[in-house]
Amino acid sequence: MQQPRVVLTGASGGIGLAICRALGGRGAHVWVCGRNEGRLDDARAAVEQAGGSATSLLMDLEQPESLRAAVGQLSQEKPIHWLVHNAGIVETAPVHSLKASGEQARRLMQVNFHAVRELTQELLPHMTETDHPSIAMVASSAALAGHPYIAAYSASKHALLGWSRCAAQDLKPKGIAVNVVCPHFVDTPMTDAGADFVATQTGRTREEIKAEYAAINPSGTLITPDEVARAVMGLLEGSASGHVLELMGADSQRSVDQGFELRTPG
Repeated sequence: MQQPRVVLTGASGGIGLAICRALGGRGAHVWVCGRNEGRLDDARAAVEQAGGSATSLLMDLEQPESLRAAVGQLSQEKPIHWLVHNAGIVETAPVHSLKASGEQARRLMQVNFHAVRELTQELLPHMTETDHPSIAMVASSAALAGHPYIAAYSASKHALLGWSRCAAQDLKPKGIAVNVVCPHFVDTPMTDAGADFVATQTGRTREEIKAEYAAINPSGTLITPDEVARAVMGLLEGSASGHVLELMGADSQRSVDQGFELRTPG
């Protein structure tokens, strides 16, 4: 394949920076997307230092106007070979608390599901002209099971996973691969923030909560951002579509869905 041209959302977070480095190592040109201009400088530098090239693109998935503006800019940039949806937010609250409001659920659904759906649908025409177009979704083990304190987050990731499974079938005739990565707890600033909230509710320390997260992971350790990046790159560069990979830690993974034939419901 020629130099991959890639759109990456959530480029400046812990997992995002790891994906930036991996894409840079592949010599890709990456549109690094996020809502913080200063942090996007770090994402662009990560791509370039690894050997690729990058363009920063402000994109706040919570704001429809920002998403539309970003799509307008990307519509001038084609073809697009790969689309990596890594952006996401998490807010923690038990379902019986006042914090677990409809507004919280709507915000998480907008960022973690609706914006992903809208961006994908807008960019599809720019991908069909390419060789081996591929879409990778970074979801979560919360898309596969429930956990305390994250009902709205888990619901948004379940929605993303269900939509992606259907998209893989719809887009297979067009030659566009759709795959999903579902990591267990990853050692990122987002995980730190969640641990801080649980610590305030339970009286324990962040370190104790993170140790509990690591113990929950099948590997007994927190997953590193680089592990997620390697899984994403494997899917982008492979021939699979319709795969859902559950990342267990220390590069161990399990195929929840192993691809499937097109079928008509009924």
